[in-house]
Amino acid sequence: MAFTQNIQLERTVDIKAPADQVYNLVANVPKLGKLLPKLDRVVDEGDDVYRWEAEKVGIQSYNIQTVYGARYRYDPAARRVEWDPVPEIGNSRMGGFWQVDELGEGMSRLTFSTEAALHVPVPSLVKLAVGPLVKHEFVSAVERFLENIRSHLES
Repeated sequence: MAFTQNIQLERTVDIKAPADQVYNLVANVPKLGKLLPKLDRVVDEGDDVYRWEAEKVGIQSYNIQTVYGARYRYDPAARRVEWDPVPEIGNSRMGGFWQVDELGEGMSRLTFSTEAALHVPVPSLVKLAVGPLVKHEFVSAVERFLENIRSHLES
């Protein structure tokens, strides 16, 4: 038994770095993946498709792992990266975008927006207890991810 936790999230962060530098980082999926907390690996599947594999969580005899595939589209002129779910890869679905806006004087605004459907392999009877925890962990990971990106670019 399992349930799906749907999450919609949008966050922004201002970064002391030129917009092109910020865009070049978010458009480099393997390099970007190194800044995501609790990520095991990003696998290049070819044709701008990447498989994201989170670290396994749980105990030795029972653990869960979020895996999803996404196809990326890049628009350097608009400084925008979009991704769509690839349903045949993994156990979860995620789509969204990065948008980089120039603020002037070497400052940029980075916007992250996503719609996620996370597969949680626990009985649906515990959804009321586990669902909010899954959402909290997801939001916390995104916020740490954005902070890691900001720190990386400002160092």
